[in-house]
Amino acid sequence: METRSRRLKRLMREEERVDRISQLPHSIRVLILSFLPTKEVVKMILVPPFRDVWTRSRNLTFDQNEFHDSNSRIPDAPHYNTRFVNFIRNMLRVHVGETIDEFHLIFWLNLIYEEHTTHSHSSYLKVKSMESEITHWIKFAVRKSVKVLNLNLLASRGGRVIKYELPDLVFRCNDLREFMLAGCVIRKPLVTQLNSLRKLSLRDIELSDNIMNSIVEGCSVLEELSFLSCSGVRMLRLANPRVKRLIISIGWFEEKLVKKKLEIICPHVTSLEISGAIPLVDLKNSSSVLDASLRYDTIFFKCAPKKYEKMRTLLEQLTQTGVLVMCSKMILVFTTWALRNMPFPVFSSRSLTLELQFSKWLLPGIRGILRNSSHLETLTIYIHSEPLPNRIMESNQALWMWEHHDFDDGDYWKSREPDVALGMLKTIKIYGYIIEPSVLPIIGFLMKKALVLEEMVISNSATVFEAVDIDTDELFELCKNLLKLPRASPSAVINFC
Repeated sequence: METRSRRLKRLMREEERVDRISQLPHSIRVLILSFLPTKEVVKMILVPPFRDVWTRSRNLTFDQNEFHDSNSRIPDAPHYNTRFVNFIRNMLRVHVGETIDEFHLIFWLNLIYEEHTTHSHSSYLKVKSMESEITHWIKFAVRKSVKVLNLNLLASRGGRVIKYELPDLVFRCNDLREFMLAGCVIRKPLVTQLNSLRKLSLRDIELSDNIMNSIVEGCSVLEELSFLSCSGVRMLRLANPRVKRLIISIGWFEEKLVKKKLEIICPHVTSLEISGAIPLVDLKNSSSVLDASLRYDTIFFKCAPKKYEKMRTLLEQLTQTGVLVMCSKMILVFTTWALRNMPFPVFSSRSLTLELQFSKWLLPGIRGILRNSSHLETLTIYIHSEPLPNRIMESNQALWMWEHHDFDDGDYWKSREPDVALGMLKTIKIYGYIIEPSVLPIIGFLMKKALVLEEMVISNSATVFEAVDIDTDELFELCKNLLKLPRASPSAVINFC
């Protein structure tokens, strides 16, 4: 008679011999492949359950970085990774699926070769041939009714950059829902019919006002637009009431090429992010913006007040936003105004987020912002473990602050208490490198001024920067000091997490 243990072992052996994956419906096996990188999908020809479905993969990703040898030298003639190009050719040739969900192409379309060579004509022919092939790949994706299309043709190595001229057929793909485009030029007037597109991202694109506005007008259900370091556009008009989120990044090269700012008309946008050369942005009809993020990006900081008059105009357009996010370099602009006793914009924001790389020169700016934010209810501070780079303050103009307005940051907040009122502040959150020496004085100041404070959250785990590893003893010492601080609000609770 068969014992219970032997019976279980026999059933387990029988179970192991059953190929349950092969019994799955065809559509489920295709779906499983969609979670694998395309390079791994090809290997499924060796796996019996997927042998008949791998050519129907619905997500195709071709990334040249996966085929790149970082140690290879720059050749003396235009060069494209043959193994990578052949991989794309073969995969598209054998693909038999009627539709695809996603198509991602990351390809270095540039003349990667030494400038002193004499291959100009043959180089040109090779690049044009490659451009033609890329167009063929794009047509493949459009023909398969692609829903997510990502074309990144930015060069990642040295050499002369060649920008690909995008064919207009892409802008008549009615099935497209998300479109990400980088490193291209759009020259021809367009008739855009992207009636399903909800998210559009343009990065380092050359185009004109007419073409850009034609694209936006042809996206009837567009909800989010990213416009990053693009050139040739001086006015961006977003009349479509569905466009609610706008992300703008202005390269500093624009400041050298043109004096006219980028005019943005966005009457329906509710979420706005601006980074880079912020003074070159001119907002119009922005009263619908509910949350705004300002990330001023510059290598050398200048303390000339006239330089920031344009920025003051921009900030005045955003004083009514409910949520405001600022970085360290943006706060330095406020510091220059504070040290020169220049008037600040008055903010109505109920939530303020500060992303800080600490320097004592941020303190006057932070104080000025708090003093002019009387409606503030939630303050969130993210702290980077690295301080503000020295090069930011090393320009001759920045030395003016050192020479005429130096101060002791240890006692800074003690002498500035009377002129800041935080009568509506209920929640304070401080994340990241919380043992930074400047943090404890700021917390002490806030707890004295926040009359209705309900909760303060302090954590070294959640941060927009990198993960922060802090010694346990240092954390314990910080906790002891925090609990000793006087509180204006008797109901305030400090949570460490």
